[in-house]
Amino acid sequence: PALDHMPKAALRWTPPRRRKQGRPRTTWRWTVMANLKEMTGLTWCKALHAAKDLSCWKQIVETL
Repeated sequence: PALDHMPKAALRWTPPRRRKQGRPRTTWRWTVMANLKEMTGLTWCKALHAAKDLSCWKQIVETL
């Protein structure tokens, strides 16, 4: 992928391996989604759109 697509690829990446039995299926993305929802009330989709606007994203990051 092109260099400008790397952040998007990193955000959407899911580990390919399976977890051991009994282990929760918590991923980095799910953790970030839960933190976004809890701290800012944003969904993943809204956060992706907000990240496109630098001033909006800066306010969100400062809130966190």
